[in-house]
Amino acid sequence: MKFISDYIFKYYDLPARFFIKPWKDFYAKQAVKLYVGALEAGDRADFRELETLSYKRARRLLEYAGRNVPHWRSYKNAAWQSLPIISKSDYKADPESFLSRDPYFSSHRKSFNTSGSTGSPLNYFYEHYRYEIHHGGALLHALRNLKAPIEDRAVLTTFRAAFSGSFALFGVRYEDLDFVDMLPAQGILGSEKMRFSNFTTNLLMMDEEKRPILIMRPSQAFLLAHWTVANEIKLRLPFILLVGENLSRDQRKFIENTFDCQVRMIYSSRELSVMGYECPANLGFIHLLPESYFMEILDNGDLAVTSFVNLTMPFIRYRIGDKAEVKTATGKCPCGVWRPLIKILGRDNHLIKLAGKSISYSALEAYLYNNRADKIKQMQCVQEAPDSFRVRLCRSASFNEADEQNMLAVFKNALGSTIKVRFEYLDFIEPGESGKFITFRSLI
Repeated sequence: MKFISDYIFKYYDLPARFFIKPWKDFYAKQAVKLYVGALEAGDRADFRELETLSYKRARRLLEYAGRNVPHWRSYKNAAWQSLPIISKSDYKADPESFLSRDPYFSSHRKSFNTSGSTGSPLNYFYEHYRYEIHHGGALLHALRNLKAPIEDRAVLTTFRAAFSGSFALFGVRYEDLDFVDMLPAQGILGSEKMRFSNFTTNLLMMDEEKRPILIMRPSQAFLLAHWTVANEIKLRLPFILLVGENLSRDQRKFIENTFDCQVRMIYSSRELSVMGYECPANLGFIHLLPESYFMEILDNGDLAVTSFVNLTMPFIRYRIGDKAEVKTATGKCPCGVWRPLIKILGRDNHLIKLAGKSISYSALEAYLYNNRADKIKQMQCVQEAPDSFRVRLCRSASFNEADEQNMLAVFKNALGSTIKVRFEYLDFIEPGESGKFITFRSLI
């Protein structure tokens, strides 16, 4: 059977320049419906069909970039493996050379910035129609596959997003709330000025069957869960979708128990949008979207992504800053789809640097939270020297000296008995400028 997505994407790939008002809105509605249909067809496709489609689209993108993007003009007919791996620093050094000279995309591009979680923010460009079609469509597809109860409910995000139009096309009411407005005044958790109270009160006033699905960062959901427990508030939610940060097993369990709902994740970045969703049968592993991305795990574990979404500033063999490993590359998953499955191991700048080796902080963090998720509201680890660490903690009343000693033992067992660890206790740890919580910082 000819893979249906190959036909659907021929329509999806039509740039909006072929449509003028009022036809652009009609185009967007049809395109997003076809895009979601293509993803649903991909769920049923054999892995080999997905792989063939993904590589075919990668070559098609390279041909387009070879004609329109200065940096890629000399690579138009090059062998794929000979193409350079591009990093954020390459885009920052010469952004103009990565911008399409296609007249339509030159005149319809919009500027965005990354969160800066891997360094200084990257300024990048998109054509808004394509971005919204993909972002909203991929997110809706993920919610459906994760069995989120989206019928007759609103979807509420606690960070600025750009996919409200796509949600509306499917009759899903969408609201956007800046999480900064919910943070505690003066950084004091549990104070009377805590704006969480307004948020939870509004949710509690709603009929339980009408409460919204929340899309949050893990640190936001974890902090909100601690606040409701501390204030003895029982709040049941239908579903929480997490994005943008790591989540330990114990943190997930604490959030799920607090709000009596499922907690699932998607894999995304600001510059690349939604790249995959958590497998319901293999929690912690991500099903990819080969229809929209060609993904490569390099020999050193770095994830390189080629995105078919952005023709304004094409990302080709782009080192996103994450480490990953393949769980399965072929065969049908127990959840019912044939999509490739990978494990995100953590950010490449979240590496603890020791003499002669590096260790992912993400793996260590899971052990630090083990059986202590109800006692730790926020935690940030700072490596001050190769053998010296400062652990910044916002703790609950039940955290005690034994917990500190157990956490110290985790560090020494993983990193060596000579490691020095200093604990710093705070009322609140501010997130980064983008709203993301920085779990690990290295000063070396």
